[in-house]
Amino acid sequence: MGVRYAFGADEPWKLWVGYAKAAMDVVTRHPQARWDCDMYYEQDADQTSGKSYTCHGGFSEGIELFDCRFFDIAPAEAKGMDPSQRQVLEVSYIALQGAGWTKKSLQVKAANIGVFVGLDKNEWNSIPKDITGGFAAASSANAITSNRFNYCLNLKGASMTIDTACSASLVCTHTAKLYLMHKHYDPCEACIVTGVNLSISPLTYIGGCGAGMHSHMGRCFTYNSTADGYTRGEATASCALKAKPFDRDAGDFALLAGSQVNQDGRSASLTAPNGPAQERCSLAVLKEIGLKPPEIDTTECHGTGTSLGDPIEIGAYRKVMSSMPRHEPVVITSNKSNLGHCEGSAGISGFLKCVLLSLYGEATPNCHLKCLNPHLDMAGFPGIITTENLPFRAEATYNGVLSFGFGGTNACGTVWGVNQMTSRGVGTEKDLFGLFIRKMQEAPAQEVTIVGDDWEDWEMQGPERNAKNGELWEVELDPDGVVSYSKQDKHLPDLGGAYFLTGSFNDWTFDELEADETVPGLFFTTVKVGPDCEEGFQIVADQDSSMTFYPAQSRCSQKCSPVRGPGQTKQENSWCLKGSKGDRFRVEFFRSETGATSVSWRLEKR
Repeated sequence: MGVRYAFGADEPWKLWVGYAKAAMDVVTRHPQARWDCDMYYEQDADQTSGKSYTCHGGFSEGIELFDCRFFDIAPAEAKGMDPSQRQVLEVSYIALQGAGWTKKSLQVKAANIGVFVGLDKNEWNSIPKDITGGFAAASSANAITSNRFNYCLNLKGASMTIDTACSASLVCTHTAKLYLMHKHYDPCEACIVTGVNLSISPLTYIGGCGAGMHSHMGRCFTYNSTADGYTRGEATASCALKAKPFDRDAGDFALLAGSQVNQDGRSASLTAPNGPAQERCSLAVLKEIGLKPPEIDTTECHGTGTSLGDPIEIGAYRKVMSSMPRHEPVVITSNKSNLGHCEGSAGISGFLKCVLLSLYGEATPNCHLKCLNPHLDMAGFPGIITTENLPFRAEATYNGVLSFGFGGTNACGTVWGVNQMTSRGVGTEKDLFGLFIRKMQEAPAQEVTIVGDDWEDWEMQGPERNAKNGELWEVELDPDGVVSYSKQDKHLPDLGGAYFLTGSFNDWTFDELEADETVPGLFFTTVKVGPDCEEGFQIVADQDSSMTFYPAQSRCSQKCSPVRGPGQTKQENSWCLKGSKGDRFRVEFFRSETGATSVSWRLEKR
């Protein structure tokens, strides 16, 4: 991870202290080093005044500084470069180096690493500057913001700058995941995801105030009754993603469990949030991971502090979380009350906060929250908007992040991670399975009740002496160290009762299979090969096409091919009998007591 926020929060641990311990609020008056605030600020400015009614924002220090020689960029070119490009180079390199690559190693051998940058505006074009020397075209082009990092570090993977407004950097995270998962032709070794947002021109503030988007009080009062808009914040944040199993010993921080992106489509207006679309995006992430709503511990919401957006977001997420009962409430947080709205970098800022929540096993408070916004529909919502720290219920947690662009592009993601930074609970014990085994070894011996003289009649705790391979037993270790066992019934899928053969030999109608009298679970019939010298067939349960058994390969002639189903499939997904015209094959379908199935056939003698 690489981060660079206001107030010198340029390392993850500093950012965590600000979130969790210091009630961090980085918003200040517009600094004189950027522009003369008094020239562009008017407290009662309206849409026609051409001025800003807010004079506050979050500003990073030292954006004019840049180590151009490290990146082999001439000073003449560096002085005309967009500061966003310079910030992306420096912060992205921190993430790249943390993932195991250095400039020196990449000069020797290039790496197929993708770079995805979330950026939602270009203010550098409106700033007068000296861009002589042929550097003008690349000095402020948004595409170059990502491409330059590939060029300077010799990275051969995909490189793109994505602009979906406020959700841009979380969309980048989702895009990077897709590139890592698609390994068929030119697989990526890793991906660097970066979001950047800098306030360089006062005109962006004037435009935002003209649209009534900014807060008159200069803060993001997320979920508070005084919410009246957002305050802008600066941020450059980056992370490296790899497609690999999670390994805390190798320095992995967390796991990107899932992510999804969608669009509002036609809604109340171009910029109005759409609750059903946000709800659908959140549900898609849960479906991708295979989670149920009660398994989510924390949600880092978009939460900009607008009177319209916050209630719509909470209303949509309430429908997702309240679909199933849960014992502990999901914690609702938003870092915009700390940093301001980082716009193009907001998505990855929320994503990296989720990583920190997992690393420290603790939820953080929301700033500027005194009285809940009365428009928030919290009835029946199993969630809590905290004003103080809250330890998580377990060592491993799922923490979600929501990010919504004002043009309607929604992005959601979920992070899984374990507590690696505190000594709370058993978080310092890396081998939890080994710890459980040691606890079982230290437990008291199982009790034996002697009944009669035959020891086989004696009653004893623990698994049955005739327990079979594959049986499932639940082992519970109570606070006193006593171990108890309970057998879990194995869930068997519905495989049907009667079985039929369908295929080209009977024009895909149904011929019932006969049950074998000697082998339970075995069904058979005979198929005669036609003039084409081959016949395709499938097994159908109860004459229901949605209960079809079929091979893993289409037109499969191998008996060892795994049996798929029961389910709906095409006729092409069938087994294939090959022989001479008039050959008769005995086709057998076997269903075991454990739910395993197999299909075989043999040629009968004429």
